Amino acid sequence: MVSLLPSTNRTFIFVLAAVIVVSIGIVAAAVTQGLNARTVAAALLTFSFVQFLICGTLFTGRAILMWTIADATRFMRWERGSNIISVCASALGLVLLALFIGSAETAYLAVLGASAYLIGAVLIIVAETRFLSDGTWINPQVVIHMISEFAAQACVGATLIGTGLVPTWVGWAAIGWNIACPVGLVLMRPKDFYFPVMHYVAPLIIGIALFAAA
Repeated sequence: MVSLLPSTNRTFIFVLAAVIVVSIGIVAAAVTQGLNARTVAAALLTFSFVQFLICGTLFTGRAILMWTIADATRFMRWERGSNIISVCASALGLVLLALFIGSAETAYLAVLGASAYLIGAVLIIVAETRFLSDGTWINPQVVIHMISEFAAQACVGATLIGTGLVPTWVGWAAIGWNIACPVGLVLMRPKDFYFPVMHYVAPLIIGIALFAAA
């Protein structure tokens, strides 16, 4: 377990417990509706956001709230490791979604999007593991990752508009979000482009919509 001050340790345990409980609920929803490409994709996409709450909580505590951390190495493994898990879950979810969309006229956009997302996922996993290994941050890889993930999710959103799998607004929301976020980052934080939480909002919306459309 992460070594923190008593109060921050309680915060971490509470968030971890909440993530576990919600994750069990996601799995239960997928099993109840029947395991197939749609439900597993929905579960993975929803889980990617929920799992990221661990990373988000630890990052906020470390970088903003200035928690006192007794074991920095173990803390960073939890923080960055949870982001890696979220990246993997969202990438697999988008691949399954592309397979599920199948014969739709715009399915090629989902395939392109899922492929681009996988490339971006590999880049950030390499960057994150390198950082955990020796503290080196490979910024060009991070920037390419961010751009490719935004473009990938916008492609998936465009595909969803014409499939009828989810309400049309879900696809437009994914497109709008993944265009607005990079534009906003370039305008407001050009030197600090890495905000991974932005990549899990659209998957959460899409995942919930896939569950609801059953």
